[in-house]
Amino acid sequence: MESKVFLFPLKTSLTLRKVALPFHIFEPRYRQMVNDALEQQIPIAVLPVFDGRYQGRACYGGIPQLLHRYDDGRMEIAISGDVRCRLGELVQDQPYLVCEFEEESEDHKLSERSRFARECIHEGLLSWGEQKIPGEGQLETFKGMIADPESLLSYGNLFLVDDIDQKMRVVEARSWDTKASMIFKTLGPKEVSLGPFLPPMKWK
Repeated sequence: MESKVFLFPLKTSLTLRKVALPFHIFEPRYRQMVNDALEQQIPIAVLPVFDGRYQGRACYGGIPQLLHRYDDGRMEIAISGDVRCRLGELVQDQPYLVCEFEEESEDHKLSERSRFARECIHEGLLSWGEQKIPGEGQLETFKGMIADPESLLSYGNLFLVDDIDQKMRVVEARSWDTKASMIFKTLGPKEVSLGPFLPPMKWK
């Protein structure tokens, strides 16, 4: 049986590894998509709109976590990217997009060449956290999370890269060294969109 992923195209958001992002689901077709994903255990990939050109692109998909279901059918969910998908043929476009995919791996090696970039990403995330995370306990939890190299890159892409197309290019890079280099090049004062359901984050 071929692997399939449900696609959730959004202008300013995408699924990332080890980052559970919240989404408010209100459109009937996407409510059906989430229900089908939960029932069939099929991953959902959130990614930018590409005018229908999805084949060959890489993204992360994950089984949604249902946080709350309203009486009218709307839902609050969270999705974390658990599998890296290389998208194949689009096999369904109504009522929502379904695409075949091949699971692919990434090069997890981190060289001395990327050490400085990773240290700068870490410092940038600490600066963001100190300004935006309320409470010392939550900040300490965040510090513990970004001690993991993959989480560091994912949160760096989320909070330190402001352009959605550049975020997607970081996702599509298969080498952790390359991801670190790409994120490092974006460091500086920021205003970053977190998607349609969260206010933008601003910090220096």
